[in-house]
Amino acid sequence: MKVLAVYGSGRKEGNSSTLLRRAVQGARDAGHQVLEYEVYDMRFGGCTGCRKCKEGGEKVCVLQDDLRPYFEELYQADAVLVSAPNHTGQPCGPMITYLNRHYCLLDTDWNVKVKPGIKVAGFFSQGQLDEACYQQTYRGFMADYQRRNMELIDILVHSGPTPAGERPDLMQRAYELGKGL
Repeated sequence: MKVLAVYGSGRKEGNSSTLLRRAVQGARDAGHQVLEYEVYDMRFGGCTGCRKCKEGGEKVCVLQDDLRPYFEELYQADAVLVSAPNHTGQPCGPMITYLNRHYCLLDTDWNVKVKPGIKVAGFFSQGQLDEACYQQTYRGFMADYQRRNMELIDILVHSGPTPAGERPDLMQRAYELGKGL
């Protein structure tokens, strides 16, 4: 199984990254191939609405930036795992821009171009103690994948001041999610 892991935090040792890294370890321990992408290390912009991905017969976004290899791999992927910290009540800006670029996965008739059933999971972190506080926001973010015929398997949320790495319950859940892909 090919798994794409997209780290969306500028803090590589931050809570959302820690959870995703644990899921990646589970996936690797299960024998899956994992390709990792660090959004903050990549150069890319938002969708320009040029529609070349729809009208020009392009398979992926025509913008020549660091997201192009990700989109090319997405066509062979079996799972996509994404992480993001919560900034001002929503996933951080670069992850919103990254998600915005998935517009290229739809043709002119709004048919999805990637294979159906790619599994997706989200790993989010927030300072808010109430884990359920932003659940609707995270579900909305992940719904964009579902609109592209991907299967949402789980959303893990780290909340509060205790580092994710010191939460054995959450770390085990992340590991098992990755291993169970």
